[in-house]
Amino acid sequence: MSIIEASQLRIHQKIDHRDTEGRFIKAAIIDKKKSNLKIHYFGWDSEWDVWSDYKKELFRFANYKSISERPQHRFLRLQKGDNIQMNPMNKGWKVCEIIGFDLGQIEVVYNTPKINCHFWSHIDNQNEVVILPTALHTNVVNERSKRVL
Repeated sequence: MSIIEASQLRIHQKIDHRDTEGRFIKAAIIDKKKSNLKIHYFGWDSEWDVWSDYKKELFRFANYKSISERPQHRFLRLQKGDNIQMNPMNKGWKVCEIIGFDLGQIEVVYNTPKINCHFWSHIDNQNEVVILPTALHTNVVNERSKRVL
């Protein structure tokens, strides 16, 4: 979604919105204060409603069903337990293990010095999901991810 499209969003309009773990979820705008929009995720209690400023977080906004229901078009043979490299929210590349799928979105886990982190991304997002040759040479990558994808 472009900044111009985001500026035209209105109350009650449906969108895909990225939650704090990276997953795009179908949602609606329920309030608006300039560029700050209150988002309600469909199927979630109102306690999970969030404010999100499209001028600061444009990457969290997408057209309705454009990502939440978009099937993947690359890496079609990936499975749970496979490892990939991911750049969650542009915080640096990490070797991650796939633990879940939702259409074209994948859930991964990766380790930091203090905790295990969970993150979602769409497999087709080339800025966040890649399979690099360097990943195949680390000790944390399992044998299944060495096959041709």
